[in-house]
Amino acid sequence: MTLKFSFRRSVSPSLMNMWYEILAIAGSIVFSTDPDAIVWKFTSNGIYSVQSLYAVVNFRGVKPIHSPAIWELCIPSRVQVFLWLLSNNKLLTRDNLAKRREVNEKSCVFCDEPESISHLFFDCCVVNIMWELCSSIFGIQLSGGFENVAKWWLSRKKHAVLNMCTSAVLWCIWNMRNVFCFQGEVWSDAKKLLRKVVAMLKRWHCLCTEGNALQLKEVVRQMEARIKEPLRIMWDSPGSSTALPTTSWEPPLGPHSPSSGMLPMHDSHSPNSHLPVITAGLG
Repeated sequence: MTLKFSFRRSVSPSLMNMWYEILAIAGSIVFSTDPDAIVWKFTSNGIYSVQSLYAVVNFRGVKPIHSPAIWELCIPSRVQVFLWLLSNNKLLTRDNLAKRREVNEKSCVFCDEPESISHLFFDCCVVNIMWELCSSIFGIQLSGGFENVAKWWLSRKKHAVLNMCTSAVLWCIWNMRNVFCFQGEVWSDAKKLLRKVVAMLKRWHCLCTEGNALQLKEVVRQMEARIKEPLRIMWDSPGSSTALPTTSWEPPLGPHSPSSGMLPMHDSHSPNSHLPVITAGLG
């Protein structure tokens, strides 16, 4: 292909180099007598599909990586559906429910913060105790948000037991939240949630391979050991803004340490909320 023309103005060397690049690209084009065709660039075969358009509209062409990995986890199918709803922000937490109808009570069932998926499962002071426990058992950071938990779903074979434990924690948090909302059960302490997780993992033991079953048994043993440890009590002044449960797993020391850890979490709505705050975490 030969182009014959002249510039009416002087052109800088940089612009001339760009022009030569355009000429090189144009010279590489091979024309044919075949009729033109419409090609859909969001599929590999160039053919339009509703699924590909849906992916572009919802994810701007970027495919999610966590949701597909859920279906390969070694957990019951109903828990897989639950995790898919969680990862796509489809669970009917109170903030999502408020988008459909009027919701009078929008606070978390474990604390006074507004309930959302992010808060309920990852930011609440109560569930943070569970994530700190799992982090100490597996030696990795699991607290801090959805990404710190979901990223391990991608290596499902190597971290099968870890994914099973985190799935059990998320599933038990949701079940306990619903029991509080609809059955009027009363919150006692963080060990109540831990007991549910342990019972859940024991029921899921049959889903593991022989090697993973031994690792899961060791994880359950460590969790049961935490349940038997007494809770630690922290005293905070009434003006303190960091009255969160402790996540330390060392048993309390000293002659005045409590012999029993069954103390309720502090309730800011209680008549004695003006007294010094007592917060109890797993010891």
